[in-house]
Amino acid sequence: MKFLFACIGLIAVSASAADLPTNWNTVRKYDEMRGTPTIKLYLAAAGGALLAANAELTFTKRPVLYCQPNTLTLNFDNYVSIFEKAREKQISLFEFSKDQSLLDTPVEMVLLSGLIETFPCK
Repeated sequence: MKFLFACIGLIAVSASAADLPTNWNTVRKYDEMRGTPTIKLYLAAAGGALLAANAELTFTKRPVLYCQPNTLTLNFDNYVSIFEKAREKQISLFEFSKDQSLLDTPVEMVLLSGLIETFPCK
């Protein structure tokens, strides 16, 4: 049932590709997208995909990407918070190095970095 509501929500709030700015899903463009349903759903979907990848890695007895506690379920707000903390580090790296490519990093890669740092494997 939750999946059905998520799909309905995704359809209801999704923007057409023409409505989104170029490279909308990068660190550079995040401020323009912050707080929109599109970016929240995108980060939650990326988080769900990373969770599924971790499950597959566990199932096939390979090292996982990050070690989220089994008792913790993440939601939209958790993924956004984890992403925003990791994004601040990405921006700090940019300010130090002036490497423009750091600002063009896709948000899902920054989210992965945030999940790895938030839930390190011991």
